[in-house]
Amino acid sequence: MKRSLVLVLLGCGGSAPLPTPVAGVALPGACVEPMADATSRLGAIGIDPGAGTFEVSPLEDLDGDSLTDTKVFFGLGIEEHSLLYVKRGPCGHFVGDATGAVRIEQTRTKGLRDLVVAESADCEGSRCGCEPGSAVLVFDGTAYVADPARVKPSRATDCPDDADIDADLIIAA
Repeated sequence: MKRSLVLVLLGCGGSAPLPTPVAGVALPGACVEPMADATSRLGAIGIDPGAGTFEVSPLEDLDGDSLTDTKVFFGLGIEEHSLLYVKRGPCGHFVGDATGAVRIEQTRTKGLRDLVVAESADCEGSRCGCEPGSAVLVFDGTAYVADPARVKPSRATDCPDDADIDADLIIAA
């Protein structure tokens, strides 16, 4: 009977200890409420969060503790900006920001997973097309920063010369 009672108690749940993050990952700054912190950070650089899309969303685990982290997304027109937080219980540590779509890699730097962001600054206003670039962001122990060795700039595609277009049309005719 005692054994059944133990099984019932285990089956009912209870609070399990939180998974531990990858050894050696020290997170920067205070543990904050991500939405409030993001609002403050955006305001400090002159961005009104009410002027665009502003939302909190789950972010795939960055530090290896099996818990979902947090991304606060701000979008205004074609520009998108994400503020990233590694969660510790109900609060999060700000670990950096990214402009552009964020993809999480399996590789790690200083305990946090590397990120790849699309880079398309040279594409704005391009008449004939563009090859978007990318940047790999790595955690330097304080924040995510671009790894200069792994930045591929975007490149506007040259427009064909009018003479080339005319020659192509003549050949096609």
